[in-house]
Amino acid sequence: GPGLWTDGHNTKTLYEDNVVNDNTEPGKFHEIGCDDIIRNNNDKRNGFSYTGWIDGAGILVGDSPNVEIYGNTVINNNDGIAAKQTNRDIANTQCETATKNLWVHDNYIEMQTGQTGIAGTPIYSSNRFDRNTYKLGSSDGDFYRWGELPLLDASEWRATGHDVNGTWK
Repeated sequence: GPGLWTDGHNTKTLYEDNVVNDNTEPGKFHEIGCDDIIRNNNDKRNGFSYTGWIDGAGILVGDSPNVEIYGNTVINNNDGIAAKQTNRDIANTQCETATKNLWVHDNYIEMQTGQTGIAGTPIYSSNRFDRNTYKLGSSDGDFYRWGELPLLDASEWRATGHDVNGTWK
């Protein structure tokens, strides 16, 4: 399963300074929580039991508002850093079940396969990726996902307004 997983009704969760490697599912899966921070972690070779969507991410956020992800090193997972919006209606949650106000910045993301970004609908304009550093398996690959758009290459990703201050190696 996931290396670290919080599922429902979690607020102000802090994932910090963890090494999470070689899990069949995501390295970290933060699901249905809010006001959380994922920082300074090292996630490698996770998520290879998934072959579609973005569920094999080194770091995955699902249906959670106000999450900040920074300072992480994410290398050779099935997907990079990703989030999903699945429109779940869950009673008695302390948090809204919407992936919005997501801020992914200042991470190192190395990918041979998969995508970084957000899958599902709606995609909120308050979600943003910036100042991340990428090393991709192929310079012409479609390594980015934004909602229901077709997969994007690096120039198309930047054209959507993401990682305008990012770096590609």
